[in-house]
Amino acid sequence: GMIRSALALLVILLSGQAMAQEPGALSPVEAVQAAMAPLLPEGSPTIEMELGPVAGMPRMHREGYSIRSDGESVLLQASTAQGLAAAAARALQLIDDQGRAEEALIVNQPATEWRGLMIDVARFPHTAQDVENAIQLAWLTGLNRVHLHLTDDQLFTFPSEAFPELASWGPEGDRRHFTREELDHLVRFADVRGIQLVPEVDMPAHAGVMVRARPDLFGTTDPSSGESRSTGVVNMANEQAYASLDVLIGEVAEVFWNSNYIHLGADEVYAGHLRELPEYAAYCEKYKLP
Repeated sequence: GMIRSALALLVILLSGQAMAQEPGALSPVEAVQAAMAPLLPEGSPTIEMELGPVAGMPRMHREGYSIRSDGESVLLQASTAQGLAAAAARALQLIDDQGRAEEALIVNQPATEWRGLMIDVARFPHTAQDVENAIQLAWLTGLNRVHLHLTDDQLFTFPSEAFPELASWGPEGDRRHFTREELDHLVRFADVRGIQLVPEVDMPAHAGVMVRARPDLFGTTDPSSGESRSTGVVNMANEQAYASLDVLIGEVAEVFWNSNYIHLGADEVYAGHLRELPEYAAYCEKYKLP
């Protein structure tokens, strides 16, 4: 495994809050209204939204909300933007395809903190539109996280600016990775709907694309020939790997600013052949590793 750097980075907590506003951006209420509007049938009742403390619920979960519908108008109340997004998704279920709203009083909050969907975009290619559709469905069904398995032995779909050679292309020269613009849009699209888009960059195993593309950084160098070669997993004895991963994970954190987590996989690591590398013994002795 990655001893010094990867363990420290296994869970990265970012300081940004979900639905943080950018200059000139819509307010949280306006953003949720804009997300909800295309899904409302013609003739739907007036939808009012209030962001603030929910009356009678002083200790409500941050994703909690209340809905009051008298059939003519619908009032959504929540103390956070995430709660308001959840209320909007639930309110859509009260309105039929003729625009008629059920009368209802709903006070709701989640029973579980993590309600997620994982999408493997590294072994099963998805377009940005596919991911957007999944985020939309996650919102409408009450989930709050969509986990993207971005990298594996087959594809590396994250568009690193520091290491552009990692990005995957198809045999016909077709792009098999996301662009920064696509990911920026998906993160904002998810954020408005109360969804954290959680990135995963798998390592030290399942890193075949990384190691093949940049064996000098993530693999090893043959001391007799000076040629770089792949080790199949990220080479923990290669000091350059740590500095490179610090840069790469920093890029991922910047793009996926609304997630509290970055997943590093750390699964199914077969590192037995690393012991055959000449630098392995020296590395273990230096850092007192078995």
